[in-house]
Amino acid sequence: MNGDPKTNTFKYFSYGSNLLRERILINNPTAEVYGIGKLSGYKLMFDTPIGCEHNRWYGAHATIRSADPDNYVCGVIWNVHMEDMENLDSQEAYYYPIEVQVIGDRGELVACRTYEMIEETTGDCLPSPFYKKEYIEYLESFPDNGVTATPPNYRKVLNMVEILNDEDSFEKIQRHENGI
Repeated sequence: MNGDPKTNTFKYFSYGSNLLRERILINNPTAEVYGIGKLSGYKLMFDTPIGCEHNRWYGAHATIRSADPDNYVCGVIWNVHMEDMENLDSQEAYYYPIEVQVIGDRGELVACRTYEMIEETTGDCLPSPFYKKEYIEYLESFPDNGVTATPPNYRKVLNMVEILNDEDSFEKIQRHENGI
């Protein structure tokens, strides 16, 4: 487990909904941005864990999966106090923690904790329009630092990710609200 005993913190690499400061602070109030990062050897995917078919996003969740060394995922590196690790683990209930080496925005390697979705999934791989919009908007806000800024091709690929159409999203919301 990575961590700094002097500051009682660990580094957390987020690539999904926890890219948003407002989102991560809900359950992890000690989180502070360390920088942005690039995780090589992984690819970003979307899927739905079994048992999580009715979720607040009304579509598939982001996850990472091991891939060729040329693949990578962009995200945010957070400094989080150890006291929030249990909250983070609980929030990522359908994921398991893994330790990874992330290239930080100054070119340094940063040991980070991140989460990969469990293997037992439904195969429903379409994110909701809202989730995709939020994700891409955050990625587009990364500074162009020449090391880990999201390159135009990364954004183009994400723009091509299919989403649930609005009728499917509306139907899922209705079923969820009616307890179906």
